[in-house]
Amino acid sequence: MEKRMKVIIAIGIVVLLTIIAISIFAYRNLNYDFFNANFLKKTGYKLGFTENTAILDDGSEIYYIEGPNNGPALLLLHGQQASSFDYAKVLPELSKEFHVYALDYYGHGKSSKDPEKYNAVAIGNDIIWFIGNVIKDKAYISGHSSGALLAAYVSANAPEFIIATVLEY
Repeated sequence: MEKRMKVIIAIGIVVLLTIIAISIFAYRNLNYDFFNANFLKKTGYKLGFTENTAILDDGSEIYYIEGPNNGPALLLLHGQQASSFDYAKVLPELSKEFHVYALDYYGHGKSSKDPEKYNAVAIGNDIIWFIGNVIKDKAYISGHSSGALLAAYVSANAPEFIIATVLEY
């Protein structure tokens, strides 16, 4: 009987620890951008960052954060399941040398949620539109993870808009 009770207690402890670990993981994932999103309230507005939305001819909306004009344009493309706020910790430093644009692409952050646009070609073409119609100048482009794939697409299909490309792994 005592051995059985010890096994039940051990299983209970393992289950409890598993529930705690899953809860921490879920909380972090659900609130990941919350902490970075406070960037604008705490620091960004003081540094001259603004929130903007570009509206394409088809009504699609691309939300973006824009920094002060302190140099050439730098377009930042976040990774999958993130948003423009993923760059919050580096925006202050980057904005000292660049005119930073960090955008959310479709299905992420505050941009349009249109499943028809959830592919690299549609997103890439609209980023090219963004450079031509919002930035209106050549830009450095940097992408992280899936954002790197989009940066490569944009660079290959619109080299006239690109100064240099940085692909982050």
